[in-house]
Amino acid sequence: MVADIFATYETKHQNTPVIYQFNVKNLFDTVYYPSAVNNLNVAIGDARRVSLSATVKF
Repeated sequence: MVADIFATYETKHQNTPVIYQFNVKNLFDTVYYPSAVNNLNVAIGDARRVSLSATVKF
């Protein structure tokens, strides 16, 4: 099982709305195989990925 989480925080900077978002994909860094064609051609899933983004609305 692969777990993803995210958190958002909304605030204002000089009266302009700002949204921060923190994402973690594959939280527990689980090794997984999303697909396979045969025994020799098996796809490995992505490792843990962390990102932080900010959105400004004007």
